[in-house]
Amino acid sequence: FMGLPDMLRARLHNLPHLIDTVVDTSSDGNSTQCWTDCLQEVGSMWTNNKHLVDSSIVAALQEQNRFKQHLLDGILLPDAIEGTVIPE
Repeated sequence: FMGLPDMLRARLHNLPHLIDTVVDTSSDGNSTQCWTDCLQEVGSMWTNNKHLVDSSIVAALQEQNRFKQHLLDGILLPDAIEGTVIPE
């Protein structure tokens, strides 16, 4: 199975470093730990500051849970998206 990074590498030359990580959801695709591991790997590509990566993951998961709760509460998707906090 080829993902987008593999297809780009096969077709284009002199590309900058691509974000490419394995997301293995075979054991438990709903596992927060699965996604946390992937995000830690990607975060380590930008910084060696583990605290920064971990706190960013916590903030992202909190926002995802808030967004999901809005949908469960019946808030329409465009309104739920509009209320999403996106840090700069």
